[in-house]
Order: sequence, then C-alpha cells, then structure tokens
Amino acid sequence: MEAKDSYCENEQAVIHTKKTSEHILLGASKGLPIFIGYLPIGFAYGILAMQAGFTVLDTMLMSVFVYAGSAQFIGVGMVAASSGIIAIILTTFLVNLRHLLMSASLAQRLKGHDKRKLALFSYWITDESFAVNSSWMRKEKYIHLTSLFSVSIVAYLGWITGSLLGALVGSQPIDVEKYGLDYALPAMFIILLIYQLENKKYIFLGLLAGILSIGFSQIVTHNLHIIIATVAVSTLGVVISRWKPTAR
Repeated sequence: MEAKDSYCENEQAVIHTKKTSEHILLGASKGLPIFIGYLPIGFAYGILAMQAGFTVLDTMLMSVFVYAGSAQFIGVGMVAASSGIIAIILTTFLVNLRHLLMSASLAQRLKGHDKRKLALFSYWITDESFAVNSSWMRKEKYIHLTSLFSVSIVAYLGWITGSLLGALVGSQPIDVEKYGLDYALPAMFIILLIYQLENKKYIFLGLLAGILSIGFSQIVTHNLHIIIATVAVSTLGVVISRWKPTAR
C-alpha cells in the first residue's frame, strides 16, 4: 500500500480517538516556544519599522500579510534607505526562496490532504514552524493536520503580538543594539539549527552547509549563497539517505 493511503487511513483512526480541541491543544503546546521566541523578534521588528517611518497600521499589516521575519527586517531597512519598490520585491523574493524547499519537504509528508487546506497551511510556514512540524512528523508517524495548523497559528499570533508591542513603543527613541534586540533573529535560527542536529549525518551536513554558504558569499550577492548552499547540501543529504552500499 502506498504511503499516501496508509497515512490517510491511520489519520482517520486518530480523528475518531481524539477531539478537535485535543488536537488544537497538542499543537499549541508545540507552538508555544515559537510564540515566546517570536515576541522579542517581532518587538525588534516593530521598533525598527516605526523608526523607518512606518505607522502602527503599516507595521501590523506587514506582519499580518507578509509574515516573514527576515524579509520584513530587510524590507524595513530598504524602505528606510529609500530603495525602489522593484529592488525591495526582488530582494525579499530571493531571501524567501527557501520556502520552496520547505514546502516541498512538507508536501511529501502531507499527501492525501485537501489541497485547499494545504494551500492555507502553506501561508503560515516559517523556518521555525517548519522545523518544529517536520521534526515532530519524523518522530510521530501520524499527526492530525489540525495539530500542525495549531503550531503554525500559535507562532503567527506570537509574531503579531511582538510586532504590535514593538510598534506601540517604537515611536520612542530606543537603541536596538544596546538591548541586543538586533540579535534576536540570528539567535532563533541558531537554536533551530541545534534542534535539528539529531545525529552525525545532520551535524556533518549542517557544517558543510555553513562552509559552502560562507564560500559562496564571496562570489554571489543578494543572499543567493544561502540558497545555493541549501540546495547543494539538501541534494547531498537525499543522496546519502538513499545510498546503500553494495553487499560483497
């Protein structure tokens, strides 16, 4: 039987044994650390947006509809530097190309679900929610889609809450670097990386990705070095996971 059919049949069994509220609470418990982690990052973004000339409404609309931490930080910086709209769109597009890889990875595990639900689910995919959900799906064979939605929505609410708090106080002169708020986003990524290093293979691939990214950064611009290193190491990871030595 195909994995798709097996997943759906087992998921139906789970549906009948748990209430929707239980699935929501289970996902919320997984998403709570992201919610907490997003508060200082969103707060920093809100302050920077206000200092760049955004209004509270502008700041919140970007968080609600764009919902991409690194892209929002870059966008705000480029707006402050009076960059053109085409340059801003192109740069944020390149930065977020990694979402294609994350979506492709999750799509393999979510076959058989209603595509309309998956399209909605894809809107809330971030590095953090992807890391938590994909790690969770590796450990648990069958997870209800409601639980995965809950993880992402709780994280989303954390980002919006942090953005609002930052926007409300952002009209006051605050030294972001003094309080280390500019380090909030890199710190989150470091923790997520550590969270993914489950064995020697992942440690090796993580180190290789970092080395390649640094090397390519000397050759290409606009964060393309991150995309190139990610694609190269992801491909290598797939090859390694599928390679089986020939018995002699």
